[in-house]
Amino acid sequence: MNDLRTKKEGSLVSAIGIVVREDELKDVTPKYKSPIKLKNFYICDQTCDDIKVSLWGKQAETFSCVKGDMFAFTRVKLSIYNGVVGLSVLLESTITRVEENMNEIALSHELRRWWQERTVYDLCQKLKRSNTADDIGDKKLKENYMIE
Repeated sequence: MNDLRTKKEGSLVSAIGIVVREDELKDVTPKYKSPIKLKNFYICDQTCDDIKVSLWGKQAETFSCVKGDMFAFTRVKLSIYNGVVGLSVLLESTITRVEENMNEIALSHELRRWWQERTVYDLCQKLKRSNTADDIGDKKLKENYMIE
């Protein structure tokens, strides 16, 4: 997903990631438009950067996911706001739930293996909130990641 930061805002891109959290469905009223349903959820990969994915209208109402689900997205609109990357699902976008037995997406095997070693994601999140290894425990770092 690091590649997304190098793309032009508004581009149609593809991405694959694992759901790390989801927001509740809500009503929003864009400026000069009718109210519409919005659902955001967040995906990540080995970079540990959470990317917000936004669904609108009927898609927002019918889409379901749980933490740990993997999805591949094609033709989603890239947005970058204050350095934060987001993806908006359009009518022409495709969302594919990547099952464990799917062989079409080679990257999915590597990503799923990483997710199953869940402590890596947790560690990344803790490191983002901390400047020192002391805050997350030198001992755990040394044991889990063989740091001298």
